[in-house]
Amino acid sequence: MRYGICTGSNNLTTAHAAGYDFVELTMGELLPEQSDMAFAPVCAKLSASPIPIEVCNCFIPSTLKLVGPSVDLLSVSAYMQTALRRAAQVGVAIVGFGSGGARQRPKGFSRDIARSQFSVAARLAAEIGASHGIIIAIEPLCPAICNLINSEQEGAQLVEEIGHQHLQLLADIYHMLRQREPFSILHTVARHLVHVHLDSFHFPFPAKSGDDDVSAFFSALSGAGYQGRISLEDNCGNMVSGENDPLLVENFSRQLSAMKQHWEHVTLSNSNYQKGWR
Repeated sequence: MRYGICTGSNNLTTAHAAGYDFVELTMGELLPEQSDMAFAPVCAKLSASPIPIEVCNCFIPSTLKLVGPSVDLLSVSAYMQTALRRAAQVGVAIVGFGSGGARQRPKGFSRDIARSQFSVAARLAAEIGASHGIIIAIEPLCPAICNLINSEQEGAQLVEEIGHQHLQLLADIYHMLRQREPFSILHTVARHLVHVHLDSFHFPFPAKSGDDDVSAFFSALSGAGYQGRISLEDNCGNMVSGENDPLLVENFSRQLSAMKQHWEHVTLSNSNYQKGWR
């Protein structure tokens, strides 16, 4: 298991000092809508980061529509080419494809057509990602955020229909809980799962061993054999930017410790259960 944190590029040293394995940035930090000249100093900074930048989220801006009556695939393709090329330059391995604003189905617009359009965009992203060695991870979003691809089951179906090895799946505890999707589905979709989001809103710390949401989520992941990356998102606004701020380092470190404690607890419990079952 590799533990990461979703934060800004001004917190790279902080995340490193706190002990994380990697950071997850928003795609916007790579300036995909600006010139290569504008990106050059950003690339230099990120390439010199003391901690690997292995994941990006917020792939497509809400202004670049992927579904609806005004989709411009040439513009979408050009954006993806730039974004994924720059992501590869700074070492990104996975790009989360949530982008709820970009894939929001307009009111009254056919769901079937919207899904078909998003499928085209997802395949395009996978093909471009493959040319840069990057995996695109579809992130199902709850209906309050987006009205298309709301569950892990729907996300897995899309991944299987497209059938491209550079298109896989992301599981986010926040959206699964809001969607009321049982964590047991993670066993079914495990072969497609390449990344996980844990949000601070549902994340109790210090860690406890009770039957809380995080323990149940981790237990399902562990039981499904997941051993990939997991990123902590800040849905409570606690991760205020402040490079080299001792209090922020302490906060980051404490949350990392709690994640590890939860994971160790559930993996040990699962292991003991399996031994007893045998």
